[in-house]
Amino acid sequence: MEPISFTLSALPPEAVQAVTAYIQNPPQAPYSPMDGLIETLSAIPQTAALYQAQGLPDAVLADTLSDIAIWAKAHHKQTGRWGVPATDWLALHTAGKLFRVGRIQCIPRTMQWDVAVYQNRRTGQVTAFPSKPVTYRHDGQVSGTNGIFEDGFQSVFRVTDHYIEGTPLSPYGHAVSQTLRLLKDEHELVLATGMPALELHVPEGPGFTPEACKASLQAIQAFARTHADCLMRLIPDAVEAPPEGQPFAALYIASWLMDAQLGRLLPKESNIAAFLREFYLIPVLSDSRAAMSRVFGDDYFDPLTLDESQLHSNLQRAITAFMRQGGLMRYNMGFILPPHLTQYGQSPYRKMHNEKEAATCHN
Repeated sequence: MEPISFTLSALPPEAVQAVTAYIQNPPQAPYSPMDGLIETLSAIPQTAALYQAQGLPDAVLADTLSDIAIWAKAHHKQTGRWGVPATDWLALHTAGKLFRVGRIQCIPRTMQWDVAVYQNRRTGQVTAFPSKPVTYRHDGQVSGTNGIFEDGFQSVFRVTDHYIEGTPLSPYGHAVSQTLRLLKDEHELVLATGMPALELHVPEGPGFTPEACKASLQAIQAFARTHADCLMRLIPDAVEAPPEGQPFAALYIASWLMDAQLGRLLPKESNIAAFLREFYLIPVLSDSRAAMSRVFGDDYFDPLTLDESQLHSNLQRAITAFMRQGGLMRYNMGFILPPHLTQYGQSPYRKMHNEKEAATCHN
């Protein structure tokens, strides 16, 4: 194993020792997570060469590969052994397809979610519609979310010579049961399925503050502009052009962190609540498993199995109390348009829309 692999992976000394011992004295019964870690580490010299050839920053290389240590430590905490089970995920890092810039990671991709987002050329107002038919429940969530089906209302969307008509999606994370008509000449399509975009991911770890997130997202935008040619080669399937002057139409994330309900369950000043307020939240078909896995370490966590002494964070306590009252966690897809990154911290999409929309958002 080349020294650069250990240096850039940021593995702790005890993990390096375990890897070295495993290589020098392979066990009779191979341990697949350790094999996965060794496979990942072995790819690092080629990753470093790729970054150098493409002129990508050394700091981004180091930050990106530090995720290897995060996954290895999590596996060790869970099992007492060193290794990584998520080799497919880490292969994106070593292949130069995922980049960590500051606190947040990004992956260049085409927009996969079925949305059509328009911006008023004069006022800047942003409005999102579902671009394909969706059945919503009466609470504005997609029918089938958390396994709950209800024929509340069917979305519509059509573009004529003069108008854009559709079921509006509130930035608070739900669909609105009405049809909104926009004048086509006054609006620009700024985000749609097939446009190049940056998919965001938040790695585990400290420092998830509003200041760090703002700095990271703005740094991602600068990184994407500087290295647009390199990043665009990673998404040859883009079929829609982004707005003029923007290599990527949006930064978007679909994660348990994007559950609009967390904005009500957590204090306003909490890092998670502050993060999701900056995104235009879109209701999507989802369930509670991602939140259960990330917050409690169990996809099928039952809140009735723990007492207060076993809850170790305000987040765990808030979610448990909510679920004991019959609530169900889910998630949204959230996006930020690049021009609005300068307004990060001001909740720009919520300012654009009537506060009554927040009141119509149900659990």
